[in-house]
Amino acid sequence: MRTTIGLAAIVILLGLAAVLVILGRPPPSETKSEVASSTAGFSSQFGSGTVVTSGVGGNASLYFALGIVPADLLVPVGGSGNYTLVVHPIGGIAGPYTASVKAPPGLSFKIDPTTLTLSASVRIGADFQVRSSSGMSPGDYPIFISLEGPQGVANQSFSVHVQKNLLFMSVGSTRFVNLTVKAGEAVTWVSRDGVLSDEPGQEFHRVIFQNMDVASPSLGLSGIWSYTFAQPGTYRYYDPGDYSLGEIVVVL
Repeated sequence: MRTTIGLAAIVILLGLAAVLVILGRPPPSETKSEVASSTAGFSSQFGSGTVVTSGVGGNASLYFALGIVPADLLVPVGGSGNYTLVVHPIGGIAGPYTASVKAPPGLSFKIDPTTLTLSASVRIGADFQVRSSSGMSPGDYPIFISLEGPQGVANQSFSVHVQKNLLFMSVGSTRFVNLTVKAGEAVTWVSRDGVLSDEPGQEFHRVIFQNMDVASPSLGLSGIWSYTFAQPGTYRYYDPGDYSLGEIVVVL
């Protein structure tokens, strides 16, 4: 009788050990199929966003999908750009993760909130502001975003484009924009909004100058338009999409 009970106990213990081994392994299909489908859906929802995945803590089943919205990380020389950092945990990642950025001198960042409390497969966003110094040279600069939490650290690289004479067009921004440039320099406008109105002529942002026959096309979300000013003078413009005004002062 005791022998029978002992054998039964051994069988039960072996069974429990097998269950624990199975639970401790990553799900066999999750690493490739679920990560691929999750990141594909993430990329589709956030358009052309820079979407990347990163293994965490050496466990191939734990991934983040990181996106920055809008996808074009643009910042004016001596100015700032506002974005959203979107985090999609895949593979059961959960808990508090702290976001940080490593970047070349001249670029600074503000993330709000810095600590993101993640739940499995639930996307979460944080305000992400990029600022460049006034003495920074225009060009593309690599940055590295890290997420560190209880299950490890994920690091991913992105690229920030720093540009002179860059103006963002967004509803609710400053109603009058004054910019001084040198003759022969280009000014670039970037739309941060999609459809603004159902009224003809006001559907999107536009740049229309008051004292010369120059106007931009309609600028949808992330639309870009540049104009080079050859002669000194004061050039006022307006945006019929949100009734904002601006002035470009061109000097020698």
